[in-house]
Formats: sequence, structure tokens, C-alpha cells
Amino acid sequence: MKALFTISLALLLLANVSWSQSIQESHKKQYDEIELFDMYHKDWALVKKDKHVGFIDYNGKEVVPTIYYEIELFDMYHDGWAMVKKGKHVGFIDYKGKEVVPLEYQNADDAIKWYNTRKNK
Repeated sequence: MKALFTISLALLLLANVSWSQSIQESHKKQYDEIELFDMYHKDWALVKKDKHVGFIDYNGKEVVPTIYYEIELFDMYHDGWAMVKKGKHVGFIDYKGKEVVPLEYQNADDAIKWYNTRKNK
């Protein structure tokens, strides 16, 4: 059973790498780097262009524009959100790629406080 699991996991990783390479070939002029799919969010790959990051889906469609300096992993600070950074400011995006907290805060705690205050009104 353990061997079957290991083989299945290896095949999934190989498929992901192969798919990522295929997407990279078809979009290599558009982006400087395309990371593996499903690392940050299911069916998305982090892409880098001119020192900025965003996400594309399996079809190569940009779901989060490459405007951020950094994108953290989803669910680290709030369920369904990833912290994004641009300059000295942070905000959050959701699983749809929509900015749910604007890039106006110095840290994640202040951004979440703003959201909670607004949500409770």
C-alpha cells in the first residue's frame, strides 16, 4: 500500500512538472518564470515578470495580474486569503484572485483589523 502511494505521488509530481514545462514553453515570452501548479492554489501557478508576481491557471490565463512584489501562501493569515505585498504595503487576495483588503496597510494584522471592522458594521 505504501509503495502504491509513493508511486502515485511520484506520477502526480511528474505530471505537474510536465504540465508546467508545457505551459512554460507556450508562455515563456510572456513571463520570466513559471512555478509549479498547485503550490499556492489548486490549478494555479505563480508567475514572475519584471520582478513582479501573479498567477495563471492551467489554460495559461492570468487570474491574478503580475503587479505584486510578493504573494504569500493562502490560508496563513486568514482562511481563503493570501497576503500580497507591493512596495511597503500589504493587502489580501481571495481564491478568486480578487483583492479583498486593499494594499494600504503596513502589516497583515492592520489589514485584517480593517477587514473585521468593516465586516462588523
